[in-house]
Amino acid sequence: MTILLSPDSNSIRIHSEHGVSVLYRTATVRIRTAGDSLSGIRIESRSRAGRTRYDRARDTSERRAFDEAAQCDPMGVTPPDKISRWVKAAGQSGKPQPVINRVVIAGEFLEKTARMNEADACACLTGIDFSKPVAVVRLPDSVYVQYVQRHRGVWFTDTGLTPDLVGLAQGRRTRKLFTPRRIVHALESKARSVKDTWTADRLFQSLSPAARGKFGQLTRGGGTQYIVHDKFGMNEI
Repeated sequence: MTILLSPDSNSIRIHSEHGVSVLYRTATVRIRTAGDSLSGIRIESRSRAGRTRYDRARDTSERRAFDEAAQCDPMGVTPPDKISRWVKAAGQSGKPQPVINRVVIAGEFLEKTARMNEADACACLTGIDFSKPVAVVRLPDSVYVQYVQRHRGVWFTDTGLTPDLVGLAQGRRTRKLFTPRRIVHALESKARSVKDTWTADRLFQSLSPAARGKFGQLTRGGGTQYIVHDKFGMNEI
C-alpha cells in the first residue's frame, strides 16, 4: 500500500495493491490490513472547529461504499483515457498492474501536484524507469545537484552522480548545488536509459525533432532522480 501526501492541500491519497485510491483531507491516518485486504482506516484531523475522527472499520455502510468504488473505479479519480495516454508515453503498454500503478503515481504527481500540462508530464514520463520503484517523497535536508543548461529546471539528483546516469549528455551544462529552503515534495525514481536530444547548443536546437533524434546521445540512466513541484523551494549554494 502506498500513501501519497499532497503538498498543495491537506490531503492523502491511498493506493492499495489493487490500485485503489481514495482522497481524504486529513492530518493523521492509521491503517490496518488483513492479508491483502484493507480492514480499517482511522482518519484524524484538526481544524479551528476542533478535532474530528472517522473510523472506517466501524462503519459498515462506508466500507461497502469503499469496496464498490474500488470495483468500479480501480485507479481512483484519474480518467482511464488519461491513464492510457500516460502509459503509452511512458512506453509501458501491456505491462503488469504494479508497473501501471507506478505510472499513475508519477502522472498524478506531475499533473496534479507539479501542475504540468499533459504534454510536459508525458515528456517527463519518458525519462523514468518504471521497472524500479516510484514514490512521492519529502526531500530530506541534504545537498542536491542539478545540471543546468540555461535556467533552473525541476529535475534534481544526488551528489556523486554524473549526467550520464540521470539521462543527460554533458553538453554545456553547469553543475550546481541546491538545498531545500522549505518543505519540498518530489517524485523520486530511477532514470531510464534514453537518447538525450535536448542537451545541445542553439544551432542543434534549430533542427527538426526528427533530425535531432539522429544526433542525440544515448545515456546509461540508472541514477536516482527527483522531479520537484516547487523548483524555487530549492536554494542554490
